[in-house]
Amino acid sequence: MQTKSNNAVAFRRICHPATLHGPFDIIASLGQIGGGDTTYGQFQYDTTIGFTDPTHGNETNIMIKANCYGSVPSALQADKVYILHGRLIARNEDAPPVLFCEQEVTLNIGDSSTYIYLIC
Repeated sequence: MQTKSNNAVAFRRICHPATLHGPFDIIASLGQIGGGDTTYGQFQYDTTIGFTDPTHGNETNIMIKANCYGSVPSALQADKVYILHGRLIARNEDAPPVLFCEQEVTLNIGDSSTYIYLIC
């Protein structure tokens, strides 16, 4: 990422978000962003993404947030695995990266316990 400086204030500019498509285990539902009693909105979830650490060669999981826009009945459920498609944006090191999902291509593929068992 590039850094710009303006009057001693530094900020990072987002260059290219990563497009991701794959299975995500929804660990927790964090509720609707902005709250309210509306039936549509943006919902936020905790999930992880795995990658191989180039320094040690170990597989590591990092916690990310997943934001999906949709209706309350179509909101993702905790302890389920979904195929998600979206853009991953890492704004800085202080906040977890955020995956902005496209609700139209979300597919529930099963319970977390069953999915993890099948991988092992």
